[in-house]
Amino acid sequence: MVEQGWVEVSSSAPSGKQVVLGIRGPGDLLGELSAVDGGARSATITAISPVVAATVQGTTFRALLVPWHQLLRTVVARLREADVHRLDYGAYTVTERLARLLLEYGRRYGRTDTDRVVIVLPLTQTESADAANASREAGGVVPDAS
Repeated sequence: MVEQGWVEVSSSAPSGKQVVLGIRGPGDLLGELSAVDGGARSATITAISPVVAATVQGTTFRALLVPWHQLLRTVVARLREADVHRLDYGAYTVTERLARLLLEYGRRYGRTDTDRVVIVLPLTQTESADAANASREAGGVVPDAS
């Protein structure tokens, strides 16, 4: 579990393209799918800021799932989030994916500042573009809200 800092969750497509699956921060779990099903890791975790994290053995984690239904809900929510991202890549244009990504980051990580939401994440333009499965150049374009 991430205690402090931010990490990027990514995976490589068969073509070799790196796809950012998500950003995780304080309180977020990492490696929970493998801990639940014992399967191989499905993603790569890369620190994008200094990180402090706690570890739990898979057997201990699975034992926690029995009495802690909320923890299981977090795992299920993560699976649903991944499904949404997979759908986004095939169903939306680059501009729509970037807009949806900004809305998601605003909801999850944004801070209200007068009449706007400020998203403070240590991401480069390339990382933002990768998260929306877009080119680096497209990652620097903020879609017009009108």
